Amino acid sequence: MTEKLNDFRLVLKGTAGTNPRCIALIGVIGRRVACSIYERRASVCRDFEPAWQNGVANPACDKARKAWRLAPLNLESWIDHRNFPKAA
Repeated sequence: MTEKLNDFRLVLKGTAGTNPRCIALIGVIGRRVACSIYERRASVCRDFEPAWQNGVANPACDKARKAWRLAPLNLESWIDHRNFPKAA
C-alpha cells in the first residue's frame, strides 16, 4: 500500500500526486469518507491533524482540501459541529 517518496520515506499510495487520494480512503470525498486501515494507519497519518482541531492552523490540511475543491476548516468548524464542513 506504499510507494517511495525519497530515499528515506515511504508514503501511502495516492498521497503524493497533485490530487491526493490515499489508497486506504473509502467513501466519496465531499460526502463521507473513512480510513479503511485506521487502527493500523501509518505514523504520518497519526501525526497529521486537521486544521484547527486543536486550535492550530495546518496549511497542509488546507492544501489537501483545496485540491478537492473543499473549503478550508476554521476554528468555528470545531466549536459548532452542526456547521462542520464536508470531510476531505
